[in-house]
Amino acid sequence: MTHPRQSIRDSVTLLLKGGGTLAGTDVADTRIHAFREAQQPSIRVTTPDDEAVDWRALAPTVVERRVTVAVECYVRANSDRADDLDDLCREVEILMDNYPTLNDAANRSIYRDTTMEVSAEVDPPVAYALLNYDVFYIDDLE
Repeated sequence: MTHPRQSIRDSVTLLLKGGGTLAGTDVADTRIHAFREAQQPSIRVTTPDDEAVDWRALAPTVVERRVTVAVECYVRANSDRADDLDDLCREVEILMDNYPTLNDAANRSIYRDTTMEVSAEVDPPVAYALLNYDVFYIDDLE
């Protein structure tokens, strides 16, 4: 049986792959290895945490949960990096806002925050942004 987190990650990944962003189809679900320079701009989708937010009357078998969907956007760090990264982030924000139920994988999704950084730990350096979304879904454990 597929965990709802997997369905949510898959939905976000498919949405971003097909959404015509600057990353094109370089969108990965829980990628372990770093993107190569040729693959930038690129996006990685993860679900780093998941928690119960409301136990229903039928508890413990039915619960509303909130999972964080982290959308990591990568671009080459160059003189235009801020503009390129902001453009990619904006494309993600618009797509996520236009599909708040993530094609029915969730009840709703809400933008939470964005952090941005430049990493010189890879060659060539990359600029990246982390966009976090709170995604709510009902989990029936029966």
